[in-house]
Amino acid sequence: MRQGKYSQSLYEQLQSILEEGKLNNLYHPILVEGKRDESTLRALGFEGEIIILNQGKNLVELADEIALKHHEVILLLDWDRKGNMLTKKVRVLLTDAGVHCSLWLWRKLRELLSGHISTVEELGIFESSIKNI
Repeated sequence: MRQGKYSQSLYEQLQSILEEGKLNNLYHPILVEGKRDESTLRALGFEGEIIILNQGKNLVELADEIALKHHEVILLLDWDRKGNMLTKKVRVLLTDAGVHCSLWLWRKLRELLSGHISTVEELGIFESSIKNI
């Protein structure tokens, strides 16, 4: 997908959602699937803690580890079929471990970008466009 392909309104809405996400990330970690997702968020200006799901640990171990350090986490897994399944599974495990799972960022991005992109990594295509608004 090329930059400039989308409406100014989409870029403005995306920038607003990401700004809110950056602010919340200063207080709560974001859980993403992989290193490229983390790199994309860093390039977009996220400065808080980002936890990578694919660390070679099983999901139960990771959920327990997160629960020891955090009472809330922002889930931002991909919104494709695999990401949707992982989001449900991880949410159950974290909730059972006593961690509140915030899905607001995931839902907002999925709603806005459905039909355009389906992964966190793909947010990088908007980087220069939203920075120039």
